[in-house]
Amino acid sequence: MTDDKFIVPNSIGIWRLRQREGPPICYIVHRIDKHSTQAFNDAKSALRYVNWPKSTPTGQLIREWFDKFTEDDAKAVAKPLDDFHQKIQVEGFGPESHEDENDPVANTKMCT
Repeated sequence: MTDDKFIVPNSIGIWRLRQREGPPICYIVHRIDKHSTQAFNDAKSALRYVNWPKSTPTGQLIREWFDKFTEDDAKAVAKPLDDFHQKIQVEGFGPESHEDENDPVANTKMCT
């Protein structure tokens, strides 16, 4: 698995997020020099916003980081929630699913 963040201390931070709804991949770019953060749906737009020269070592590293991610990886959607919903139906969701059998006051009632 590749690292989903690229950070240059005191300069720029880039995060790659996989989403369930909307576009499958989103890039968040935070630039310290501009004091701003932008979200992008594609790597080309994010790289244009980064605006780091290709000739510098950091510029080359940024482009290599973007190139690590393949087209097939972008099409892979996050794991569906069906397994989670089935688990909730079997085990329950509320506090009743977490009852402890050794709790001495589990089956008591309060009279006022």
